[in-house]
Amino acid sequence: MRLGLIVRAGLNVTLDVSLKVGSEQQSIQVTGDAPLIDTQSAEQAVNLSGELLRNIPVTGRHDWSDSLQITPGIISASSDAEGGQTYFLRGSENENHATLVDGMDIGSFEQNWPSNTISIANESLGDIQIKTGANDASSPAAMGMVINLASPVGGDTYHGSLLYLIGPASLNANNVPNGNAAASASEQPDFSLSGPIVKQHAWFFASGRYIHRDDGISQTGAQDAYLKEIYPAFQTFPNDSRGFVFLGNSSVQLSPKHRLTALVQYDSRKQDANYQWYSTSIAHSQFGGGAYGLRLISQWKPRLTTRFLVSYNNKGVNSSLSAIGGVGSKPEEDIYLNDTVSAGKLVGQGSSLVTLNNLSSVSVNPAQKPTISGDVTYYVPKAWGTHEIGGGFYLEPHELSKVTSYYANSGGIIQEDAALNNANDPTKGYTIFHTQSVGGTTSFLSSYIGANDYAWYIQDRWHPIARLSITAGLRPDWVSGRDEQFKVTTEHAWNYAPRVGAAYVLTKNQRNVIRASWTKITDITNASYLGTAATSTVATTDTYYNTNGTVYNTIVTPASTSSSLGKTFDPGRHQGYVREWLVGYRTQLPGEVIIDASYIDRE
Repeated sequence: MRLGLIVRAGLNVTLDVSLKVGSEQQSIQVTGDAPLIDTQSAEQAVNLSGELLRNIPVTGRHDWSDSLQITPGIISASSDAEGGQTYFLRGSENENHATLVDGMDIGSFEQNWPSNTISIANESLGDIQIKTGANDASSPAAMGMVINLASPVGGDTYHGSLLYLIGPASLNANNVPNGNAAASASEQPDFSLSGPIVKQHAWFFASGRYIHRDDGISQTGAQDAYLKEIYPAFQTFPNDSRGFVFLGNSSVQLSPKHRLTALVQYDSRKQDANYQWYSTSIAHSQFGGGAYGLRLISQWKPRLTTRFLVSYNNKGVNSSLSAIGGVGSKPEEDIYLNDTVSAGKLVGQGSSLVTLNNLSSVSVNPAQKPTISGDVTYYVPKAWGTHEIGGGFYLEPHELSKVTSYYANSGGIIQEDAALNNANDPTKGYTIFHTQSVGGTTSFLSSYIGANDYAWYIQDRWHPIARLSITAGLRPDWVSGRDEQFKVTTEHAWNYAPRVGAAYVLTKNQRNVIRASWTKITDITNASYLGTAATSTVATTDTYYNTNGTVYNTIVTPASTSSSLGKTFDPGRHQGYVREWLVGYRTQLPGEVIIDASYIDRE
């Protein structure tokens, strides 16, 4: 009997248990620290339990992506206007990560951001695995992190939890002289409930969170003074974040060999995106959407396992105009310290001091990502050692991202720029020196991008001796990109990604492992990188005024059309990729302390 042995999702551990023959009345209990390090894989990964994340105060947001901030090699940055963190890994951008829940891709084709377009209650998490290097061939294409989230499953007894997080703004100090710090306030109730539908045959798990967070906007003393002098009604306000997020699954044991699971993850939420110089709350965004999947796991024989999954997500940014409160009825008005002549135009010097009324335009960007995947694993016990042979496919057909711009003031004058009458006294008012009109155009299709990613893989994890594992694999991705607006193919190529790695256990107690790998990794598909065949713009009329109100100049810019395409695409254009070498050493010390040191060279 072995007590207290917990294996995190995605972690391969080796446990040797020595027993001696006893009588029927005897029981033998094996004690000691549970193995926590991967003894078979060369992957660079961090494995965390949901319980750990729920109990450590990484940030006041208490968000699942807090786990990324404690992952070695990850660099994060925050933004007042985005309401969350952005994450970077050894040269990769925030759009280069892949995020999966129980194998279901929940990243948005529009950007793949792991924080803003994905919101999950911590009560929804069983385990988290964050791969940051040497990914095996079964991992989806991504030059950044591959994040695997495992949700809890129900059992034959009922379980539930309730957490209420309160973070009042009064706990934040203001260390900005005569200005405002980015103080945050939050109220977040989390819940989870699981149990049987039919004991021993069907179970459910459900969890959720209501987000009620106010993210403060930082302003210097000078910015605060300009806002109050130019717009006397100004009062400090936060960026509001509101929404209900949900994760649920239901499992049915179809037979002793087959289990079917339905998955739902929903996280549409409102997030304001106001900057420091906005006089009122005028920038509203909506992030996220829904992800839905069906997974079948089959144990055909002791040596043969298969997994099949089909899923769909519509994660995006601003899925509809109504989701962000519509478009403004006035021109956007930006106030500058002064203006100057540049190339026949009058332009404001420096950045805007204050923005009034509403934004000149807003964009909606619905997106979709269907996924169909299948995996097979076959164990060969005797062939110059043992082999775990794996193969499968990963298909993401008909990915779409569509951007439509909507213009304020019914498409009349949408923008006004003004300069202070007295640069030393903002209370003296301002004079408009520039207006922009779109000639009555109320909406315009800015871009429409589609893609297909069809991948397959094969790999073998070979154990020629008990302490040595060698993993070799190949993952080709056939990626096609298309500008659906102009009917132009922007990419059409195979992307081959071979890899090989090895791990060797140095000591008999399985607590010291060295590893090395060489990997080529293809980048994930996302609309922001595939690009368009042309820059589609609406016709504009810019009028510039002298200080006495007379017209200084008028510039008319015609709309771009499909006949003015200015790009050609290399027939050999392919996805971005990285090649990296990795060598590392892992050790587990007493008290379940782990040390992992690695050297990684990426190009």
